[in-house]
Parts: sequence; C-alpha cells; structure tokens
Amino acid sequence: MKSIILGLALIFSCVTAFAATEARSMRSPSGVIVGLGDSHQTVTRAFEGDRPISVNRYFLDEGRTYGSAVDYVYQVNNSIYTITVLRNNVYRIVWERR
Repeated sequence: MKSIILGLALIFSCVTAFAATEARSMRSPSGVIVGLGDSHQTVTRAFEGDRPISVNRYFLDEGRTYGSAVDYVYQVNNSIYTITVLRNNVYRIVWERR
C-alpha cells in the first residue's frame, strides 16, 4: 500500500503545469501596444519583423460570440502570447510565462 501511495506521489510531483492568463493589452518587441478591439492591421504592424510561432484557424462559438477566428502565437522575451483575432479585431490576448 505504501508503494502505491509513493508511486502516485511521484507521478503527481513530476507533472508541470502552465498557467495562462488573459490580458487586456501587450507590448510587441518593437514597442507597439496591442489591445483588445484593435484591428488585425495593428497586430501585423506591431509584429512586422517577427513571424508567429504558429497560426491556428478555427470556428469560435462561445454563446453569442461566434465566427471564424485566428490564433497568432508569438514569443516575446520569456512569455508566449496568443492573440485571437475574430472579425478582423483582437478578441482575446492570453500570455503564459515559460
């Protein structure tokens, strides 16, 4: 019985968790501030020299909010930012520290 408990404790202690936090705005490496409601052009101008780590296109359906959305993932310093663009406007900014 003790070995089972010890095994479970080891499994749970080895799991790492990443905490993601939603933000209202962020600063790009070039110094441009991107906030909720900004246009897609603002995002592309802010990250003009940088390419996103990944781009994910999908259909967003959150109750009254729905439509074709695009997630752009950028790395700024030690943080990963996911910018969700919905209907050509920034809908969500999520950052996680690495």
